[in-house]
Amino acid sequence: MIPLSTDRPTRRTPLINGSLIALNVIVALAVAASDRLEEWTQLHLYLWPQWYTSETGPQWWQFISYQFLHDTSSPWHLAFNMLFLWVFGNAVEDKLGHAAHACFYLAGGVAAGVAHCLSSDLPVIGASGSVSAITGIFIALFPLTRVKVFWMFFVITVFEIPSSWFIGFAMARDVWGAVGGGGGGGVAYFAHLAGNGFGFLVGMGLLWTRLVPRDPYDLLSLFNQWNRRRQFRSITDRGYDPWAGRRGGSKRTEAFREEVPAWNRRAAAAAVAAEDRSAERAVARQRIADLIAQPDLPAAAREYESALSQWSDFVLGGAAQLDLATHLFAQGQYAEALAAFEALMKHYPTADASGRVRLLMGVALARYLDRPKDAAPLLREAVNRLGPGPDRDLAREILDEIVLGPE
Repeated sequence: MIPLSTDRPTRRTPLINGSLIALNVIVALAVAASDRLEEWTQLHLYLWPQWYTSETGPQWWQFISYQFLHDTSSPWHLAFNMLFLWVFGNAVEDKLGHAAHACFYLAGGVAAGVAHCLSSDLPVIGASGSVSAITGIFIALFPLTRVKVFWMFFVITVFEIPSSWFIGFAMARDVWGAVGGGGGGGVAYFAHLAGNGFGFLVGMGLLWTRLVPRDPYDLLSLFNQWNRRRQFRSITDRGYDPWAGRRGGSKRTEAFREEVPAWNRRAAAAAVAAEDRSAERAVARQRIADLIAQPDLPAAAREYESALSQWSDFVLGGAAQLDLATHLFAQGQYAEALAAFEALMKHYPTADASGRVRLLMGVALARYLDRPKDAAPLLREAVNRLGPGPDRDLAREILDEIVLGPE
């Protein structure tokens, strides 16, 4: 299976990822042009664990430099590493940011290099350890993302599978190669696995400490949802009826309350409350989506405002949220429309590729809500995104009004 792309949208241009790929290719071309990899290895850019037994030992920079050397006798070593880096690394850079992505990529290669030194006495080159770190953190951050793959075995086809399946299969292959008799074959299996483990642990740590923005479907969120469902099933299986309990209770419920310690009852109540809120919110989202699809946008808008009164962070699916916000704007409900657009941009950062959402937000702020300073940056970005036409002309016109003031 050869990965082609993922369905994870990105909002940042992958400057670092593209630069890393370019640097690897440039080094490979330079090595190929010399026709002798030995001439490059004489510069001690590769990593050789046996140097631990020498007087000098490996230098710190060799844990970095080895990542950019590839076996040029076959193009596949470089090609597959760079393909995996492009397919999975763009989303990681989008999540971490440019500088953090560069540091993480290099640190993953260092971790893989250390693992190789502890498990082998053979020299190692290549970006496989760094790329494995990228795939490891990808599972933590985007476990439900789907990967489009090219398949060529008996039949030639393209299909999609969950990223966790694809990466999990690659990890299982490395485990088999490392300990299951898969053979060496010149592949640093332990370096791959160390890179995977390093990336996964870093990703989970970033999610746990909230150093990166959380998603409803990152691995930690999915685990929390599973744990709440597990708690809910556990307490109901033992006889607790949460719905009867809210109505005053039953003998079975009261017996459960007497049996279970107070701290566990509090956990049970929290689990029930979380499950209820999740179910109620899902029902509200579906009801509003159905009204939009009919279409009955006025009724959908009323339901949406009612949902916001219960959950301040309530948001619909991307397309439904955009339709509703646009309807509110068209009805002259500019404050409500602005709030709906802001929720759209917060939860779906790539929803405004064309710049029209920013234009509508800028119009609402500048002309109807008397907040021209807040409108200016939105309108400038809208001008950059909009194609030639009346929308761009309108954005420029309002920007001129903000700069020059009223006549």
